Amino acid sequence: MGGNLVEVAIFLEINPFVKIMTLFNTIEKMIPRRFRYPIKVFVLRLFVRINFLNQRKLFQSKLTRLIKYADAEKVFDDFCTVNSPYWEKLDRLESSPVILVEGFLAEYGPNYLMRTGIITKALEKVSDARPVILLVHGTKEEPYKRKLYESFKVFECVGIYDDIYARLTVLKKILIGILTRFYFHYSEFLFLFGRGESFIKLSFRGIQIGDMLYDEMIKECQKGKYTVRYIVRDHYYLFKKTFVYFFALDELCRKFNIKYYVSTHSQYITYGLLLRYFYHKDIVCIETTDDQVFIHNELFVPRYHMAMHKMIADQLPAILQNEDLLQQAKSELESRFAGKIEQIDAQLAYGGKQIYTKQDLKLKINIQNDNPIVFIFAHIFSDTPRGSSENLLFMDFYQWLLETLRHVRTIKNVNWIVKPHPSVKPYNEEGKVEEVVHKFKGKNSSIYVCPSDFSTAGLIGSADAITTCQGTVGLEYSCVGIPTVLAGSPFYSGFGFTSEPKSKKEYFDVLGDVGCLKPLSLDQIKTALAVYMGFKNVFSTDYTFIDTVLKSRVWGHDEEPDALGAYALMMDRLKKNDPKKSLLYDTIINSFSKKEN
Repeated sequence: MGGNLVEVAIFLEINPFVKIMTLFNTIEKMIPRRFRYPIKVFVLRLFVRINFLNQRKLFQSKLTRLIKYADAEKVFDDFCTVNSPYWEKLDRLESSPVILVEGFLAEYGPNYLMRTGIITKALEKVSDARPVILLVHGTKEEPYKRKLYESFKVFECVGIYDDIYARLTVLKKILIGILTRFYFHYSEFLFLFGRGESFIKLSFRGIQIGDMLYDEMIKECQKGKYTVRYIVRDHYYLFKKTFVYFFALDELCRKFNIKYYVSTHSQYITYGLLLRYFYHKDIVCIETTDDQVFIHNELFVPRYHMAMHKMIADQLPAILQNEDLLQQAKSELESRFAGKIEQIDAQLAYGGKQIYTKQDLKLKINIQNDNPIVFIFAHIFSDTPRGSSENLLFMDFYQWLLETLRHVRTIKNVNWIVKPHPSVKPYNEEGKVEEVVHKFKGKNSSIYVCPSDFSTAGLIGSADAITTCQGTVGLEYSCVGIPTVLAGSPFYSGFGFTSEPKSKKEYFDVLGDVGCLKPLSLDQIKTALAVYMGFKNVFSTDYTFIDTVLKSRVWGHDEEPDALGAYALMMDRLKKNDPKKSLLYDTIINSFSKKEN
């Protein structure tokens, strides 16, 4: 039990602890199992209270971290004990093709581990391939990820940095440095001369990287700023990571005959570059979100909204001809508006909120006229503005809101109500939309902030139109006839029931006349309902292991993120349910047994 902690302690350079825990490991088998963990934690807490020379604060900080590692180790040990009996190790030759599995997030939530693990074991069962877990660093720095996947009887791991990059030739590392500097300084030039869109289209070896770099800059480097105006030194390491990944992936493809790649995301350099790289190599790429599975073997660039659009379009003709399915779509919408579905964003938007009448809403935010009401649905600024879809009319979600408000503040014959996204908390963006609104809200302003207790269901009867880049709200309220103006290309665009400007000028022109937009026709509403039904069909309906309760623990919507608590919850569910009987396992078995045969 102490082996992993010794590895962590060596990594943290805590020499006294290494000696003590090495001794503990030698006598561990002599101690009854139920006493091992309490004794270890007692020793750790004792160490925290000891002053070692002049490094007390540093040492205490390191030991406090080790106590957290000890807690994690016990939870992960218990999880592995519960999960392991469900799985068996299948014999494969070393020359067998490989199922490469992105294992970057295993420690951060059982949702990531279970879905990638289940898909991997299903693929292993129906194919001749052997699974290999891909880590960022390697097993020395990420021992728990290795251990968690071993509970699926997957024992082979490879690290991008420790096992691949560290073994690159000096010449290749020099080439990485040259490419990093060239692309970094070229990007500086693009932003200096206002050519941000050219940066978004930046590519290397035919693979677009600019959009993913942009999203990762906002996520990792901006420190509360949600748009990129200039390339700065803090961005340099992202360019280097990009080319480290390219050359490391080259080596992986030489080392392994990769047949399948399993991923948790298609965005950011950290995840999306791998997916695009392997897709470019004609490797079958399987992306699994918490609710969906995308098999990227037909799309030019794997993107969330593009994948969703195609899957819905394939279903649409059959749904349009089926009145029962259209009625089901209406029933599903009613449940969504009541906050009674298994989707966190919808529960936060509708559940426990007040449904305002139009008059009550006007009274609440002090609207004293009868002008049309248009809702502006803001996005989470840092949540992949460029990588998840195409054709965004603005550089990012922040610029979209900023420029939209700058334009509409002069349109006084419309009341503009800005609605922050319901899931801002996990992204640390609480209050950020309100800050932007207050920049443009003057004495006689027609711009308002939506009440925080407002249920989005209150749009029915209140909204004359809405505008968003790619929010699902645009689909939901098209189903009840409310016109939507898009500033991007979400999965529900292109079906004929949304207004889709092709440029900023056209977008602003539409907003100028938005009060004159007519409610959707019956045919448009029918199409919107069919698209909504297709959207629902794409989502998993199996919540045996992963539901909104577990995801909330992982992401921290209602409370602080608690990955260990989520693992404890997953253990309870595993004790009662066999993951090989899950819908996800059956879906992969059924999909790929046909392809393999």
